[in-house]
Amino acid sequence: MSQIFIFIDDESICNFISKTKLIQYNKDAKILTFESAKEALQYFGSNSKQLALDELFIYLDINMPVMDGFDFLKEYEKKYASTFHVRICMLTSSNNIGDKKKAFKYPFVKNFHTKPFQVAYLHDMSKLNPEVFV
Repeated sequence: MSQIFIFIDDESICNFISKTKLIQYNKDAKILTFESAKEALQYFGSNSKQLALDELFIYLDINMPVMDGFDFLKEYEKKYASTFHVRICMLTSSNNIGDKKKAFKYPFVKNFHTKPFQVAYLHDMSKLNPEVFV
């Protein structure tokens, strides 16, 4: 099982910074970036057989046009929650307690952090799965 790191954020600069920081930490990391939640779900649908074999670490923004992070979580739960091995970290500019409570209602949401992405957020996810980053 390989690990794939997925950043979903409508701000391309945020995706670029996140990807750059992750590559500095692990140059061999497999990284996908999406500028819309809808685009990410379409990718999941088109690649579900392969992704079902991988462990996915998704860093998801909340405030995005067309489909926000919460809409993504609802759709993901309906279509893929039983298919993929996933851990989601909400990575957002929002530090709203209500957003945190809403996000943590989904069992696959494991963390909630504010932007920008930090390498320490990887360690938070790896505590949930010790084999990551070995």
